[in-house]
Amino acid sequence: MVRQADTIDNLVTGERITFLETSLDTRGESLCIAWSLRAGGFLPGGAHTHPNQEERIEIYSGTLGVSVGRRKYRLRTGEAVVVPRGVPHAWWNEGDDPVRAEVEFRPALDTESLFETLFGLSRDGQASEEGVPSSLQVVAVLHEYEGELGIPWVPKRLQHTVVSLLVPLARRRGYRGRYPSVQRSAIPYSTEA
Repeated sequence: MVRQADTIDNLVTGERITFLETSLDTRGESLCIAWSLRAGGFLPGGAHTHPNQEERIEIYSGTLGVSVGRRKYRLRTGEAVVVPRGVPHAWWNEGDDPVRAEVEFRPALDTESLFETLFGLSRDGQASEEGVPSSLQVVAVLHEYEGELGIPWVPKRLQHTVVSLLVPLARRRGYRGRYPSVQRSAIPYSTEA
């Protein structure tokens, strides 16, 4: 379980997350993180959705390119965008400097664990150079975090059906949606003042 001020890094994608307010702090109402993306950093796998969450991104420094649905934004210091539930979105660093932002998810759901899992898989070499795990690993993650993560432009019901059909195969091959070994105890955490 993460706590305020815990920090995790994804060395593949160039992301760093510091947990500002956890789901425990807000009784599940929200998760608030300080997020940074190095120059040249990227979103693994491109666009995604949060089927049951709203996401708000406010830029502290740098320039972040964001697509929300069919609209594109170039966010700079002090600017923000809200991504409604279920809307496909992606982001990228548009500048030569790191992007620093505050990101809030409402409700929190189990997004902390999702970040731990994805960052841990990347750290352990279980993701490609693009930061994407194998197809069956993605199936296991999508099954475990169905409310937190979705594939854009695939109807929720269809995604649920396909993932439900494939998850037994993923499990037989040893894939899981959660790995205690890549979560809290295995990710190099730091506490920043």
